[in-house]
Amino acid sequence: MALLHLVLPFAATARALSAASRTALPRRGPPVVPPMLTLARAWWSLEE
Repeated sequence: MALLHLVLPFAATARALSAASRTALPRRGPPVVPPMLTLARAWWSLEE
């Protein structure tokens, strides 16, 4: 569970950064998911 507390703020930061970059640079096509966010999601599924 301690790992989750380390990953959560990291994932939130990555999500905020991707949201900020998406508003700053509108690009066509599906939004690109940062690899760090994908890693955090995989970690999350392992924790549950």
